[in-house]
Amino acid sequence: MRYDLGPDGALPDGLSLDVATHTISGTPRAVTPSTQQSYTVEDLNGGHDTLFFQIEVVAPSLSDITAPDAYSTEATAAQTPLSPDDYGTATSTDTTAIISHDVPDAFPLGETVITWTA
Repeated sequence: MRYDLGPDGALPDGLSLDVATHTISGTPRAVTPSTQQSYTVEDLNGGHDTLFFQIEVVAPSLSDITAPDAYSTEATAAQTPLSPDDYGTATSTDTTAIISHDVPDAFPLGETVITWTA
């Protein structure tokens, strides 16, 4: 059996075809417009069949992030540890987003700004 990816055998950069499993996988490295591809199999007797499909790489949507309300407290010494009950948690419109922050292990005297990213 022979397998060919067409029309020119090129997939978007970062994707590859595993001919053993007939699977396209990988992580695309750039946005690409929709292009028609073909996948052809030919047996030893010359019989063949072709599957046509479209492939397009789109940019991921940006998620909106909502930071918690401002939190203020008077401290006469460094405060440690604080918990999310004290400074809150951020939320995102993308339920699969991983939200992180730069909360320090200890809050020194003065103002501390927490940055949230998703």
